[in-house]
Amino acid sequence: MHINGGQNFALKIQVSQSSSVDDKPSGFRAVDGDTSGDFDQQTCTHSKHEDPMPTLVFNFPRSYLFTRFLVYNRDDEQGTRLKGFMLEALGENGKRVLRYQDKDKSPEFKTTYEVLNAVGWKRPIIKVEISQTYISDIDSVPILTVCEFESYGECPPRTWNLECEKCVGCYNDTCVW
Repeated sequence: MHINGGQNFALKIQVSQSSSVDDKPSGFRAVDGDTSGDFDQQTCTHSKHEDPMPTLVFNFPRSYLFTRFLVYNRDDEQGTRLKGFMLEALGENGKRVLRYQDKDKSPEFKTTYEVLNAVGWKRPIIKVEISQTYISDIDSVPILTVCEFESYGECPPRTWNLECEKCVGCYNDTCVW
């Protein structure tokens, strides 16, 4: 059991993708709520083989205070394609708030990657990018395939409810009624 103080703000948000293997948009699959790693069930994104730096961009409707990100990988032998991925989180000003790169050199791959944001409680994030430059042993180019992306956090100060709407009245960064 995992208890978290935040909600998954990535569910059903706008996603852009640098390329898709079949020229059909598949970025939405990374935020559809299905964490299955079964690629054959069309639950995962997949970049084109000709894309030199495949990237997924998650655009949030407003800034949030993220503390944790989960990236779900495919669970077959091609799960090695996600090894070495980079996750960058950007603030409203476009400046990088967080940069994480998978550095695991073991031959095994993870089906779920957890990225913690130690400064999440004080640095609002509006965009997250996942990119791939690592070339796995089974490919000749980098391939990015993500089965689900989740982002957990809280509403920023002076906002309230599940949609993080602005407070009408505030006192010491807290909504008052």
